[in-house]
Amino acid sequence: MTAAFDAASSHSRRSLAAGPGRLAGEAVGPADGARYTPRMDSGTAARQAIRDVVAGMTLQERIALAYALGDEDVRLFMAVSQLEREEAVAMLRRARHHGRQHSVAGALDGVA
Repeated sequence: MTAAFDAASSHSRRSLAAGPGRLAGEAVGPADGARYTPRMDSGTAARQAIRDVVAGMTLQERIALAYALGDEDVRLFMAVSQLEREEAVAMLRRARHHGRQHSVAGALDGVA
């Protein structure tokens, strides 16, 4: 009696793990491996291409790129928030410091 119960229970666990109508380990989809939809690229190739380009840059080129990206971010923030450049930069600086706490090490200067 217990052997039959264990077998039925094992079958139920496997079919629940595989999903309705399938046993665990059964192939899903067409047998020839064709896909109904193309695989989604996770962006790994794009990130590697960017790393390769940046790795080929000189230090001065990388610094110029960093400044250009920062300027572009400020322009985008200005457009979204409808602020002038000075106001946008001031707001971004305040946001950068929001929530930061002063270091305890600075309060210990002069204490022996």
